[in-house]
Amino acid sequence: MGSVLHPVGGRPAAVYWVRRTLVLVVPLAIIAGLVWLLVPKGGAPVAATPASNSATPSAPIATVTLTPADTPTTPATPTACAAESLSASLAGYGTVKVGGTQPFKLTVTSQADADCLFDASAGTVELAVSSGSDRIWTTDHCAKLLPGKTLTLTKGKPVELSITWPVKRSAKDCKTTKDALGAGTYVAKATYRDVTLARKVMSVKAK
Repeated sequence: MGSVLHPVGGRPAAVYWVRRTLVLVVPLAIIAGLVWLLVPKGGAPVAATPASNSATPSAPIATVTLTPADTPTTPATPTACAAESLSASLAGYGTVKVGGTQPFKLTVTSQADADCLFDASAGTVELAVSSGSDRIWTTDHCAKLLPGKTLTLTKGKPVELSITWPVKRSAKDCKTTKDALGAGTYVAKATYRDVTLARKVMSVKAK
């Protein structure tokens, strides 16, 4: 025990104390290192991950269709009425006397969707009276018997033309002849652009 506390040798005592200290410290350091290596270490801290929010469907985006502002349209200019688009009737007495008068009523109605122009003048409209193949009277001999103007016809809205026959034979320049008309059946025919619109059958009696 005395040799441990009081080292014996030719060297100074401090040298022996250093050696003894190293002998004790080194094994302890080795043991501590082994313990540090063998003992499991706690895992690295894991950063908390925020819970992912469930996907929320986005609201549908409304689609807005832009349309140009309505531009005012200019009404189309009416064109001449087509004879095929017209319906007509011709009214008058069923029986007339020679030298009397026959007041005809020509009613014209357009069946076209768009308005059209009806030229109610001589050369376009004609009302003529015949007996068989004998042409007795015609408005072509006297333009003033017709309105002589252009009428605008609207679909379904009739217009009426009044034309009087003096129950005589006509001549040019609005004249009539002195030729006597015989009793019998006469036919009045209204035409527009050479297309027959309406007829009227009547009887003529002598005075």
